[in-house]
Order: sequence, then C-alpha cells, then structure tokens
Amino acid sequence: MLAAIAFIASLGAFASLLDEVVLGIDISSAIALNLFIGFVPWYFYLIVLVLRRLRGESGGRREKAFLISTSLVFTLLVAALVNRQFMGADGIVIHDALSTRQPVKLVLVAVFILTLIVFFLGAIVEVVRTGIRLLRAKGYQRWVGGGAILAILIGGALEMINGVQHGTHHSWLGRISEYFSNLGIPVSIAIYLAIRSAHHSKAVSRQRDDLDREVQERTADLSREKQRSDDLLLNILPEEVAEELKNTGAAQAKQFDTATILFTDFKGFTQLSEQVTPAELVAELNTCFKSFDHIITARGIEKIKTIGDAYMAAGGLPDPASSSPADVVFAALEMQEFMKHHKAERQAVGKPFFEMRVGIHSGPVVAGIVGVKKFQYDIWGDTVNTASRMESSGEVGQVNISEATYGLVKNEPGLSFAPRGKVQAKGKGEMEMFFVV
Repeated sequence: MLAAIAFIASLGAFASLLDEVVLGIDISSAIALNLFIGFVPWYFYLIVLVLRRLRGESGGRREKAFLISTSLVFTLLVAALVNRQFMGADGIVIHDALSTRQPVKLVLVAVFILTLIVFFLGAIVEVVRTGIRLLRAKGYQRWVGGGAILAILIGGALEMINGVQHGTHHSWLGRISEYFSNLGIPVSIAIYLAIRSAHHSKAVSRQRDDLDREVQERTADLSREKQRSDDLLLNILPEEVAEELKNTGAAQAKQFDTATILFTDFKGFTQLSEQVTPAELVAELNTCFKSFDHIITARGIEKIKTIGDAYMAAGGLPDPASSSPADVVFAALEMQEFMKHHKAERQAVGKPFFEMRVGIHSGPVVAGIVGVKKFQYDIWGDTVNTASRMESSGEVGQVNISEATYGLVKNEPGLSFAPRGKVQAKGKGEMEMFFVV
C-alpha cells in the first residue's frame, strides 16, 4: 500500500516535470497528468487504508463503502478521460454547444462533477478524521497521520488560493502546493519507516543484549552447578578416580604394592550409646570424625570410610606420592592427642567421653570402586584385615603398628617405638607389634 501511494504521487510529479523539462521521451505531460487523475481516487483510498491499519483498524462497513465509492469514481474518471469531448488540456471544458444543444450530456457532466466533489470532500474528511485520530496516538505512527493532514489540508488550501488568484501551477504558490500534495505523505511515510526501523533495531539490540545477559547468567549458573557437582564428587571419590569416572563412565581397580592402612575404634562405644540420646551420640561421633578428616587431609592421606564408630584411612593411594607411611603414623598420633584433649574437656563438664585405639599396617592392596550405584572408593586385601587386627590388639590411647610398618618408619626423625614382642592377633596368630611413643 505504501508503494502504491508513492507510485501514484510520483505520476503527478512526473507530469509536472514533463510540462517543464524536455526529457527526450515521447510522452506528453497530458498523458501523465491523465494517469495521475485516474488514480487519484485510489490514492485517497490507500491513504485512508494505511491510516486505519496503523491504528489497528481493519474492515467494517465504512471501509467497504469507501471501496465501492472509490471504484465507482475511478470508473467514471476513466470513462471521462476516454471521452475527450469535454476534456481539454487543462481539465474539464464546458462548451456552449454542450449547454444548449445537448442538455442530456450537460446533466451527465453536472452529475459527474457533483459525484467527484462529494467523493473528494468525503475522502478529505476521512483522511483528516483518521489522521487526527492517529496524531493523538502515542506511537511513531503519528508521523504518517501528520503527513496526511499536511498534504491534504495545506496542499489543497494552497491550490485553492492559487486558483482564486488565477495562478498557474508554475507559480511559486502552485509549486508549494504541489510539494505539499505530492511530497507530504511520501516524506511522512519515509520518516515513519525510518523511525520504525530504528525502533525495531533498538528492540532487536535490546533483545540481543537481554539474550546475551541471560546466556551469561545461565552459563554462570551451569558453571556453579558443575563446580558444586565436582566438589560433591570429590568429597566422595579421590580426584584421580573422579576424573576417570567422568571421562569414561567407569574406574578401573588398581594394585598398590605398598599402602599404609589406619584403623581407629572407640572403646566402650556400646555402653556409652546407652547413656546418651542417639542425636547426642551422632553429634559426638561427628565432632571426632571431623577432626580426623582435617588431620588426614593436611597430610595427604585418603579417607576410605567410617563403619559405625570405626574410622578407616589409607596412605600412599591413589597417588603413591601423596603421603608416606610416616605421614600416617604422625596423623594417628595427632588423632590420639585430639582425643586426650577432648576427653579432658568433657570430663570437666561431667559428660561421658570416648577413648580410642589406633592400629596401622602396611602392605599391598587393591583399590577402586565397584557397582553402579552409590559409588564408594574402597580397598581390599589381607593388608586391610591385618590393619584391623592391629587396632583390636592395641590399647586405649596408643598407636599400635605392625612389624611391616615399623620397618618403613623406624628411622623417621621424631618417632620412637616401644616393642611389644609377639602378640596374639585374632585369625593371624602371633605377630610382632610396636607402640609408637
């Protein structure tokens, strides 16, 4: 519709151009002018249609009636332009003979002129009415409404003044009226399209910025969730095993020639559990085990699991360089030291307390995870059973180590040992044991 309006307006401008400038083409200004006149009804119809669409209006009886009247006037204009008997170069000419000898034609011409007047007055009123309503809107569509009113009212008024003064369209007043009539609506449409395009570009840019910001926020959320998942996984499995599990979906069990296994157990746990509530018992276990976690983490020792009141850890795996047998022994001594201080604190307030045995043994183990649910890093082998016997064969407040572990740490500075000789271990017979002093 906008293109059709611009095309019809360009016909009028082209007719004026042919009337003034020799373009070297075999088209007279009268032909271009007649084409323009023929399409003028559609020019008004399209203007009204555009203004209504910009206001969100569509269809209705008013629009249908305007379409029918436009078609009728267009047909009459085409018929008049084809019948050149009363059409001169400057428009409609009423000859004397027509008024006296052909009264029927005179009546037809009068009806024709009256029809044109009624149609164009109605079209102007419709354009102005719709244009004013559009001007009162808040959007940038008001530019088109303003352009339509400017073109119809000011252009028409100047043309009428120029006619009253018997001026030609070559006069300055006629030229200004042509500018307003021919350029008012196309220019306002161009402004409207430019503003709409600018608003659309801003909207697209804003949507793109919002989308980029949302993507960044979602990426940050995913990164935080991934970090949280990784931290949780690392809290369950060693880093090396966790990475293998994420990359391949499985983790192969590995053989370690020398690992140092630590077991702890609380003396009188069953009797103490009868003296306190389950919540108090769990809270006390949590206090002790949290302290143990800090101690072994500081020395690069891997926590394996807790079984009731027993605490199990291993040095030298999954990375053999992460800790040494001496690190495990020193960690055991720090655990016992903590238990002594904690016992004194609870005795001071009259609360029951734990006392603990610790056993350590070194030897080959197999470490890894098994199953497909609730993964847990675990170790297997006779070394694990022997370490458990070191704990059960020990004494409260002491760190009891096997002969194998003694052989690995006996020359470690800061450690001294009290030989216990051969001690009977359940299921193992007599074994050399040592207390770490």
